[in-house]
Amino acid sequence: MRRLLIEAAWHYYHARPNASLAPLQREGLPREVIDIADNALRRLRKRSLKLQRIKKSATKIVTALARELAGFLWSAAITTQRLHREQTSHQRLKTGEA
Repeated sequence: MRRLLIEAAWHYYHARPNASLAPLQREGLPREVIDIADNALRRLRKRSLKLQRIKKSATKIVTALARELAGFLWSAAITTQRLHREQTSHQRLKTGEA
């Protein structure tokens, strides 16, 4: 998992300042998850640029981005789980199941 987080963080490290949010507008994703991804893109890119300006090494920057990315992924997972649980309980209420 750590290796995947580091690999993903390198993409944020190299991302353009005006990276497109179009890939986030995928059908079938809950709005809350898209908002978390949008926030992650902006925050990680901003953090990367800040750390680059103060001349931190690339590996330190990427490690910091990976740690923060893990938090965003956790938030998206918890949100998805909560939405799924709510959807399931609404379906049960509609069908009259207890």
